[in-house]
Amino acid sequence: MKTKLALLFTAVALLLGACSDSRSTSKASASKKIEYKKISESAIKQTVDDMKSRDHIKDASFTVKGNKIKMKLVVDDPNLTDDKTAIKYADTYLRAISLYVDDNKPTKDSYGKIYDGYYVDIIVDDTDGMQAVEGKMYPGINSITWE
Repeated sequence: MKTKLALLFTAVALLLGACSDSRSTSKASASKKIEYKKISESAIKQTVDDMKSRDHIKDASFTVKGNKIKMKLVVDDPNLTDDKTAIKYADTYLRAISLYVDDNKPTKDSYGKIYDGYYVDIIVDDTDGMQAVEGKMYPGINSITWE
């Protein structure tokens, strides 16, 4: 009986210790603020000009206000009704800036460090103003949520 009680007290102590450790870890990670790096106007201009020169791209915009980025493409591709096609254009736009920013190296699974700390909203419209797809990326998350 005494060994069962000793085991029970040990298990409770370990559980309480694990709970207090997880709370201190979550406090530390919650207080860590993700910083964003300023994107130069020349990199933005070169990226927009690059996208406007590509096939089927009729217009492109890229605005930065604080830690928020708003990107928009207007595309005249007849296949734009397919979400995969619209996402392909948005993905290309998100990666294009890496050509003009030295330390940004996108990979298959990441758009690079250029977007760290930013809230990103990207929209692809057709030439009639109908939204084909919208994507959002949040600070600290390296993927897009498509709507």
